Amino acid sequence: MLFAVLSTPPVAGILAGTLVGLSGAALPATLDWVLDKISTIAGPAALLILGMGLARYSVRAAWQQSIVVSALKLVVLPL
Repeated sequence: MLFAVLSTPPVAGILAGTLVGLSGAALPATLDWVLDKISTIAGPAALLILGMGLARYSVRAAWQQSIVVSALKLVVLPL
């Protein structure tokens, strides 16, 4: 069970990034540049994904659920 959670792409990526950061190893310049460019689109991409997730729900019919989903994605996930 624990391995299944740790091997999911988001968790594995966070763990790998943490290990590289703690090791003090420098990333190659090209990889550093690519990751920098990806990080600049993280905010807009999160909003796009939020909108796509909300498109599955009828906002008028289930506005309470829409608020909960929005709050979870905007507040809880970044923490």
